Amino acid sequence: MSTSTILVIDDSATIRKMVDSHLSQEGYRVVLAQNGEIGIQMAREIKPDLILLDHQLPGTTGLEVCKKILQFAECQNIPFVVSSTLRKQAYIEYMDVPNVVDSLPKPFTPNLLKMAVANALETGSMIIASQTNGTAVPEVVGETDQPALSGDFRWLGLREVIDF
Repeated sequence: MSTSTILVIDDSATIRKMVDSHLSQEGYRVVLAQNGEIGIQMAREIKPDLILLDHQLPGTTGLEVCKKILQFAECQNIPFVVSSTLRKQAYIEYMDVPNVVDSLPKPFTPNLLKMAVANALETGSMIIASQTNGTAVPEVVGETDQPALSGDFRWLGLREVIDF
């Protein structure tokens, strides 16, 4: 169970309720904001571990909300996951925002939501640091075993083994 705090900024009551229900079951503390203005205020107050941000908000966009939140020093390391029905059209706008670490296309399933949140929490700080500093991100997180060489190799000649 996680004790991470997730701030959800989405104007859809249905989405907020669904996200709250499923993430709370996973042990996350979920805080809900129904518009960008409230979301900005809550981000400063609670300093969440992750912000799940809707791209289309009343009177503004998720991009504008994201930029406003990132102006505050206390919020500069918070990772964002952007959610939208516009998919590629919306996400391209966030390409230069280092804190946007993932996207979640709407509609989404509870399992996809949980995976996106868990992944963003696990890799968010590493992605933000790499995008801010212009450094490479590892392709795999965590330990990986070296693949074992196994099978029948009688068909290999000495030349192939030496070349290998």
